[in-house]
Amino acid sequence: MSAQTYQLETFVILQQMAVIACLVLIGYGSYKKNVIDNRFCRQLSVLIVDFTNPALMITAVISGDITADRKDVLSALLIAAVMYALLCVLGAVVPRFLGVQKEDRRFYHMLTVYTNTGFIGIPLATAILPENAMIYVIIFNIMFSIYMYTHGVLVLGGEGIKLKKLISPGTVSGVAALLIYWFRISVPDMPASFVRYLGNSTTFLTMIMLGASIAQQSIIKCFQDRIVWRYIIYRMLALPAAMTLILKWMHCNSDMILAYCLMLALPAANMPLILAEKEGYPTATLSKVILTTTLVSFFTITCLLSVLF
Repeated sequence: MSAQTYQLETFVILQQMAVIACLVLIGYGSYKKNVIDNRFCRQLSVLIVDFTNPALMITAVISGDITADRKDVLSALLIAAVMYALLCVLGAVVPRFLGVQKEDRRFYHMLTVYTNTGFIGIPLATAILPENAMIYVIIFNIMFSIYMYTHGVLVLGGEGIKLKKLISPGTVSGVAALLIYWFRISVPDMPASFVRYLGNSTTFLTMIMLGASIAQQSIIKCFQDRIVWRYIIYRMLALPAAMTLILKWMHCNSDMILAYCLMLALPAANMPLILAEKEGYPTATLSKVILTTTLVSFFTITCLLSVLF
Protein backbone atom coordinates (compact mmCIF):
# COMPACT_ATOMS: atom_id res chain seq x y z
CA MET A 1 0.00 0.00 0.00
CA SER A 2 1.16 3.50 -0.68
CA ALA A 3 1.27 6.07 2.08
CA GLN A 4 -1.49 8.06 0.38
CA THR A 5 -3.75 5.02 0.10
CA TYR A 6 -3.22 4.05 3.68
CA GLN A 7 -4.00 7.57 4.89
CA LEU A 8 -7.44 7.23 3.34
CA GLU A 9 -7.96 3.80 4.89
CA THR A 10 -6.92 5.11 8.30
CA PHE A 11 -9.69 7.68 8.10
CA VAL A 12 -12.20 4.99 7.10
CA ILE A 13 -11.16 2.79 10.04
CA LEU A 14 -11.63 5.64 12.50
CA GLN A 15 -14.94 6.53 10.87
CA GLN A 16 -16.26 2.97 11.21
CA MET A 17 -15.15 2.71 14.82
CA ALA A 18 -16.84 6.03 15.57
CA VAL A 19 -20.11 4.64 14.18
CA ILE A 20 -19.78 1.59 16.43
CA ALA A 21 -19.14 3.87 19.42
CA CYS A 22 -22.31 5.84 18.67
CA LEU A 23 -24.36 2.64 18.62
CA VAL A 24 -22.86 1.61 21.95
CA LEU A 25 -23.83 5.01 23.39
CA ILE A 26 -27.45 4.38 22.43
CA GLY A 27 -27.43 1.17 24.46
CA TYR A 28 -25.62 2.92 27.30
CA GLY A 29 -28.14 5.76 27.43
CA SER A 30 -31.12 3.44 27.06
CA TYR A 31 -30.03 1.40 30.06
CA LYS A 32 -29.33 4.49 32.15
CA LYS A 33 -32.79 5.85 31.29
CA ASN A 34 -34.41 2.47 32.16
CA VAL A 35 -35.62 2.00 28.58
CA ILE A 36 -34.03 -1.46 28.62
CA ASP A 37 -33.11 -3.76 31.50
CA ASN A 38 -31.25 -7.00 32.22
CA ARG A 39 -34.20 -9.17 31.25
CA PHE A 40 -34.42 -7.45 27.88
CA CYS A 41 -30.70 -8.06 27.31
CA ARG A 42 -31.05 -11.78 28.06
CA GLN A 43 -33.95 -12.08 25.62
CA LEU A 44 -32.11 -10.06 23.00
CA SER A 45 -29.07 -12.32 23.29
CA VAL A 46 -31.15 -15.29 22.15
CA LEU A 47 -32.28 -13.43 19.02
CA ILE A 48 -28.70 -12.45 18.18
CA VAL A 49 -27.13 -15.88 18.76
CA ASP A 50 -29.83 -17.89 16.99
CA PHE A 51 -31.01 -15.59 14.19
CA THR A 52 -29.29 -12.32 13.29
CA ASN A 53 -25.64 -13.34 13.72
CA PRO A 54 -25.98 -16.44 11.48
CA ALA A 55 -27.75 -14.33 8.84
CA LEU A 56 -24.92 -11.78 8.89
CA MET A 57 -22.45 -14.38 7.61
CA ILE A 58 -24.62 -15.38 4.66
CA THR A 59 -25.23 -11.73 3.81
CA ALA A 60 -21.54 -11.30 2.97
CA VAL A 61 -21.58 -13.88 0.14
CA ILE A 62 -24.98 -13.62 -1.54
CA SER A 63 -23.87 -10.81 -3.86
CA GLY A 64 -21.82 -13.30 -5.87
CA ASP A 65 -19.07 -10.71 -6.55
CA ILE A 66 -16.23 -12.59 -4.84
CA THR A 67 -13.86 -14.17 -7.38
CA ALA A 68 -11.01 -15.38 -5.16
CA ASP A 69 -9.12 -18.48 -6.30
CA ARG A 70 -10.50 -21.70 -4.81
CA LYS A 71 -7.03 -23.10 -4.08
CA ASP A 72 -6.27 -20.04 -1.97
CA VAL A 73 -9.60 -20.50 -0.22
CA LEU A 74 -8.78 -24.10 0.67
CA SER A 75 -5.38 -23.03 2.00
CA ALA A 76 -7.07 -20.26 3.98
CA LEU A 77 -9.48 -22.75 5.56
CA LEU A 78 -6.59 -24.91 6.75
CA ILE A 79 -4.61 -21.92 8.02
CA ALA A 80 -7.63 -20.52 9.88
CA ALA A 81 -8.34 -23.90 11.49
CA VAL A 82 -4.72 -24.24 12.65
CA MET A 83 -4.67 -20.64 13.81
CA TYR A 84 -7.75 -21.10 15.98
CA ALA A 85 -6.37 -24.35 17.36
CA LEU A 86 -3.22 -22.47 18.38
CA LEU A 87 -5.35 -19.71 19.94
CA CYS A 88 -7.23 -22.34 21.96
CA VAL A 89 -3.93 -23.58 23.37
CA LEU A 90 -2.80 -20.04 24.16
CA GLY A 91 -6.19 -19.33 25.73
CA ALA A 92 -5.67 -22.13 28.21
CA VAL A 93 -2.16 -20.99 29.14
CA VAL A 94 -1.90 -17.21 28.83
CA PRO A 95 -4.46 -16.17 31.51
CA ARG A 96 -2.22 -17.74 34.16
CA PHE A 97 0.75 -15.66 33.00
CA LEU A 98 -1.38 -12.52 32.92
CA GLY A 99 -2.19 -13.02 36.59
CA VAL A 100 -5.91 -13.60 36.05
CA GLN A 101 -7.80 -14.88 39.10
CA LYS A 102 -8.98 -18.46 38.88
CA GLU A 103 -12.69 -17.63 38.66
CA ASP A 104 -12.08 -15.36 35.65
CA ARG A 105 -9.70 -17.58 33.71
CA ARG A 106 -12.40 -19.21 31.59
CA PHE A 107 -13.54 -15.74 30.48
CA TYR A 108 -10.02 -14.65 29.54
CA HIS A 109 -9.56 -18.01 27.85
CA MET A 110 -12.47 -17.21 25.53
CA LEU A 111 -11.41 -13.60 25.05
CA THR A 112 -7.93 -14.77 24.00
CA VAL A 113 -9.39 -17.01 21.32
CA TYR A 114 -12.26 -14.91 19.99
CA THR A 115 -12.18 -11.38 18.59
CA ASN A 116 -15.13 -9.39 17.30
CA THR A 117 -14.91 -10.81 13.77
CA GLY A 118 -18.60 -10.48 12.98
CA PHE A 119 -20.10 -7.45 14.64
CA ILE A 120 -17.16 -5.10 14.12
CA GLY A 121 -14.98 -7.15 11.79
CA ILE A 122 -17.33 -7.59 8.82
CA PRO A 123 -18.47 -3.93 8.59
CA LEU A 124 -14.88 -2.72 9.05
CA ALA A 125 -13.51 -5.21 6.51
CA THR A 126 -16.18 -4.22 4.00
CA ALA A 127 -15.05 -0.62 4.26
CA ILE A 128 -11.27 -1.05 4.07
CA LEU A 129 -10.39 -4.39 2.44
CA PRO A 130 -10.32 -5.34 -1.26
CA GLU A 131 -13.48 -7.12 -2.37
CA ASN A 132 -11.76 -10.49 -2.80
CA ALA A 133 -10.41 -10.30 0.75
CA MET A 134 -13.96 -10.66 2.04
CA ILE A 135 -13.98 -14.41 1.37
CA TYR A 136 -11.12 -14.75 3.86
CA VAL A 137 -13.08 -12.69 6.39
CA ILE A 138 -15.96 -15.12 5.89
CA ILE A 139 -13.66 -18.12 6.34
CA PHE A 140 -12.36 -16.64 9.57
CA ASN A 141 -15.93 -16.14 10.72
CA ILE A 142 -16.79 -19.72 9.79
CA MET A 143 -13.97 -20.95 12.00
CA PHE A 144 -15.08 -18.53 14.68
CA SER A 145 -18.56 -20.07 14.66
CA ILE A 146 -17.32 -23.67 14.60
CA TYR A 147 -14.93 -23.10 17.48
CA MET A 148 -17.27 -20.80 19.43
CA TYR A 149 -20.18 -23.24 19.41
CA THR A 150 -17.93 -26.16 20.33
CA HIS A 151 -14.77 -25.08 22.16
CA GLY A 152 -16.35 -21.84 23.42
CA VAL A 153 -19.43 -23.52 24.84
CA LEU A 154 -17.25 -26.16 26.49
CA VAL A 155 -14.94 -23.59 28.10
CA LEU A 156 -17.74 -21.32 29.26
CA GLY A 157 -20.17 -23.93 30.51
CA GLY A 158 -17.85 -26.78 31.41
CA GLU A 159 -20.19 -29.31 29.77
CA GLY A 160 -19.45 -32.00 27.23
CA ILE A 161 -19.92 -31.20 23.55
CA LYS A 162 -23.20 -32.56 22.23
CA LEU A 163 -24.41 -32.98 18.66
CA LYS A 164 -27.01 -30.26 19.08
CA LYS A 165 -24.21 -27.85 20.02
CA LEU A 166 -22.29 -28.72 16.86
CA ILE A 167 -25.34 -28.28 14.63
CA SER A 168 -26.02 -24.69 15.69
CA PRO A 169 -27.31 -21.72 13.68
CA GLY A 170 -23.78 -20.32 13.67
CA THR A 171 -22.05 -23.38 12.18
CA VAL A 172 -24.88 -24.11 9.73
CA SER A 173 -24.87 -20.54 8.40
CA GLY A 174 -21.08 -20.56 8.08
CA VAL A 175 -21.08 -23.72 6.00
CA ALA A 176 -23.98 -22.39 3.92
CA ALA A 177 -22.06 -19.19 3.18
CA LEU A 178 -19.03 -21.16 2.00
CA LEU A 179 -21.19 -23.40 -0.21
CA ILE A 180 -22.86 -20.37 -1.78
CA TYR A 181 -19.43 -19.02 -2.70
CA TRP A 182 -17.94 -22.35 -3.80
CA PHE A 183 -20.79 -23.37 -6.13
CA ARG A 184 -21.63 -19.80 -7.16
CA ILE A 185 -25.22 -20.31 -6.03
CA SER A 186 -27.59 -17.54 -7.04
CA VAL A 187 -29.98 -16.72 -4.19
CA PRO A 188 -33.45 -15.49 -5.30
CA ASP A 189 -34.31 -11.87 -4.52
CA MET A 190 -36.88 -12.52 -1.81
CA PRO A 191 -34.79 -14.81 0.47
CA ALA A 192 -31.71 -12.70 -0.26
CA SER A 193 -33.51 -9.55 0.91
CA PHE A 194 -34.80 -11.37 3.99
CA VAL A 195 -31.30 -12.52 4.97
CA ARG A 196 -29.86 -9.05 4.38
CA TYR A 197 -32.45 -7.35 6.55
CA LEU A 198 -31.96 -9.91 9.30
CA GLY A 199 -28.17 -9.89 9.17
CA ASN A 200 -27.84 -6.13 8.94
CA SER A 201 -29.64 -5.74 12.27
CA THR A 202 -26.93 -7.65 14.11
CA THR A 203 -24.49 -4.82 14.65
CA PHE A 204 -27.11 -2.48 16.07
CA LEU A 205 -28.66 -5.09 18.38
CA THR A 206 -25.30 -6.31 19.64
CA MET A 207 -23.97 -2.83 20.32
CA ILE A 208 -27.16 -1.98 22.20
CA MET A 209 -26.48 -4.98 24.41
CA LEU A 210 -22.84 -4.00 24.83
CA GLY A 211 -23.82 -0.46 25.75
CA ALA A 212 -26.24 -1.74 28.37
CA SER A 213 -23.48 -3.91 29.87
CA ILE A 214 -21.09 -0.96 29.92
CA ALA A 215 -23.68 1.12 31.75
CA GLN A 216 -23.51 -1.30 34.65
CA GLN A 217 -19.85 -0.61 35.46
CA SER A 218 -17.31 2.17 35.87
CA ILE A 219 -15.29 3.05 32.75
CA ILE A 220 -12.54 4.52 34.94
CA LYS A 221 -12.17 1.23 36.82
CA CYS A 222 -11.93 -0.63 33.52
CA PHE A 223 -8.93 1.46 32.47
CA GLN A 224 -7.30 1.01 35.86
CA ASP A 225 -7.15 -2.78 35.55
CA ARG A 226 -3.52 -3.76 34.84
CA ILE A 227 -4.49 -7.25 33.75
CA VAL A 228 -6.65 -5.81 30.96
CA TRP A 229 -3.72 -3.73 29.70
CA ARG A 230 -1.46 -6.78 29.75
CA TYR A 231 -4.10 -8.57 27.72
CA ILE A 232 -4.27 -5.69 25.23
CA ILE A 233 -0.50 -5.64 24.66
CA TYR A 234 -0.38 -9.41 24.18
CA ARG A 235 -3.65 -10.06 22.31
CA MET A 236 -4.21 -6.92 20.26
CA LEU A 237 -0.64 -5.99 19.37
CA ALA A 238 1.98 -8.72 19.83
CA LEU A 239 -0.06 -11.73 18.71
CA PRO A 240 -1.54 -10.21 15.49
CA ALA A 241 1.89 -8.84 14.55
CA ALA A 242 3.57 -12.21 15.07
CA MET A 243 0.89 -14.10 13.13
CA THR A 244 1.06 -11.63 10.25
CA LEU A 245 4.84 -11.88 9.99
CA ILE A 246 4.59 -15.69 9.95
CA LEU A 247 2.01 -15.59 7.12
CA LYS A 248 4.23 -13.20 5.15
CA TRP A 249 7.18 -15.52 5.68
CA MET A 250 5.02 -18.37 4.31
CA HIS A 251 4.29 -16.24 1.19
CA CYS A 252 0.52 -16.57 1.67
CA ASN A 253 -2.03 -14.73 -0.43
CA SER A 254 -1.72 -10.99 0.29
CA ASP A 255 -5.49 -10.48 0.62
CA MET A 256 -5.66 -13.32 3.13
CA ILE A 257 -2.79 -11.87 5.18
CA LEU A 258 -4.48 -8.47 5.32
CA ALA A 259 -7.84 -10.01 6.24
CA TYR A 260 -6.42 -12.29 8.94
CA CYS A 261 -4.32 -9.48 10.42
CA LEU A 262 -7.45 -7.36 10.77
CA MET A 263 -9.47 -10.22 12.24
CA LEU A 264 -6.78 -10.98 14.84
CA ALA A 265 -6.37 -7.31 15.78
CA LEU A 266 -10.04 -6.69 16.50
CA PRO A 267 -11.31 -6.02 20.04
CA ALA A 268 -12.60 -8.83 22.21
CA ALA A 269 -15.68 -10.59 20.87
CA ASN A 270 -19.19 -9.90 22.09
CA MET A 271 -20.27 -13.53 21.68
CA PRO A 272 -18.75 -14.71 25.00
CA LEU A 273 -20.75 -11.95 26.68
CA ILE A 274 -23.92 -12.92 24.83
CA LEU A 275 -23.53 -16.62 25.63
CA ALA A 276 -22.80 -15.77 29.27
CA GLU A 277 -25.95 -13.63 29.38
CA LYS A 278 -27.92 -16.45 27.79
CA GLU A 279 -26.67 -18.97 30.36
CA GLY A 280 -27.04 -16.59 33.32
CA TYR A 281 -23.33 -16.25 34.18
CA PRO A 282 -21.84 -13.04 35.66
CA THR A 283 -20.66 -10.73 32.87
CA ALA A 284 -18.74 -7.96 34.68
CA THR A 285 -15.30 -9.26 33.64
CA LEU A 286 -16.34 -9.85 30.04
CA SER A 287 -17.96 -6.43 29.76
CA LYS A 288 -14.88 -4.74 31.23
CA VAL A 289 -12.47 -6.33 28.75
CA ILE A 290 -14.83 -5.82 25.79
CA LEU A 291 -15.33 -2.18 26.70
CA THR A 292 -11.63 -1.41 27.14
CA THR A 293 -10.47 -3.28 24.04
CA THR A 294 -13.19 -1.73 21.88
CA LEU A 295 -12.14 1.77 22.93
CA VAL A 296 -8.39 1.22 22.47
CA SER A 297 -8.89 -0.61 19.16
CA PHE A 298 -9.32 2.81 17.55
CA PHE A 299 -5.57 3.15 18.00
CA THR A 300 -4.24 -0.42 17.98
CA ILE A 301 -5.79 -1.38 14.63
CA THR A 302 -4.56 1.71 12.83
CA CYS A 303 -1.08 1.33 14.37
CA LEU A 304 -0.79 -2.32 13.31
CA LEU A 305 -1.93 -1.72 9.74
CA SER A 306 0.37 1.27 9.36
CA VAL A 307 3.40 -0.69 10.55
CA LEU A 308 2.73 -4.05 8.88
CA PHE A 309 1.33 -2.96 5.49
